[in-house]
Amino acid sequence: MSFPAPTIRLAIEKAGKDNLVITQQSGALGGDVLLYSIHQSDAKPHVTITRANDLRDVVGTISFHSLSSKIETTLRGEPIQLKRKDLFADAHSFRHHSVGEMHWKESSFLGSGVILRDSQKRNICRYRKRHGFEMLVPIPDQNFMDLVVVTGFAAAEYRRRSNKDWDEVLKETIKDIAGV
Repeated sequence: MSFPAPTIRLAIEKAGKDNLVITQQSGALGGDVLLYSIHQSDAKPHVTITRANDLRDVVGTISFHSLSSKIETTLRGEPIQLKRKDLFADAHSFRHHSVGEMHWKESSFLGSGVILRDSQKRNICRYRKRHGFEMLVPIPDQNFMDLVVVTGFAAAEYRRRSNKDWDEVLKETIKDIAGV
């Protein structure tokens, strides 16, 4: 599958034990711009995303459920639920009044990425662990970028957590079979 050249790249970098930052990569001449700060927690909300220049300005929150694939997010206090259409679906769908229905689809079975698609199946954004967010269409405004970052980080983090859970189940199964 080929993708258009990204219009905006957002890199995610570690900034302490439970913190990450998202920067907009502007190229060699413009320098990077710090946009978001991400704080992770064991308690709900599991993730809080704020503006990097004002940590009191909460852009969104993310909470995961241990027995469900639903992801509860908020965008500036407004609830947005990401959910799979069925047990075997490879995408988390959500609906928002500004964009209608969209979904973050897993980019491959073994890969570490997700792709945001709109209801016409157009690729809007791609997230890959090593590259961060790559906006594939022009971004109309800051609110849209906030929506992409909050829901995209939720979908990517859900996938990371579920892959980690599967790794633990697989290790336990191998131990049981091997009798270790």
